Amino acid sequence: MPCDLNYKDQLGNILLMITSIYFMVNCLVKISGKPGKSSGSPTASEFEQEFYMTNVELATLLRDLAQEIEAGGQVEANSGTWSLNVNPMQPIKLEVQYKPRKRELEFQVKLKETP
Repeated sequence: MPCDLNYKDQLGNILLMITSIYFMVNCLVKISGKPGKSSGSPTASEFEQEFYMTNVELATLLRDLAQEIEAGGQVEANSGTWSLNVNPMQPIKLEVQYKPRKRELEFQVKLKETP
């Protein structure tokens, strides 16, 4: 019996390491959804892009973003045609706005580049 338990513990540790490596290599924030208004260029000094997405697409994006932020280091986002990354400094700024006339709740996360 102790041999089986040891084997299970080792297998669990191996799976945990594989999962960690997967997220370190593949966990960038992939933005899906329908692109909306855009201004500037990802290679220019300023760039802005709107996206319209389903609940599932947004939830996936937020989970991926949370994992990238929690892991520390560089946060990378891409949309297939472009990719942007920053190494955010702390504290991370979150702005929350409510616009009663539009019945709109807005969350804006600002990741400021570490100097």
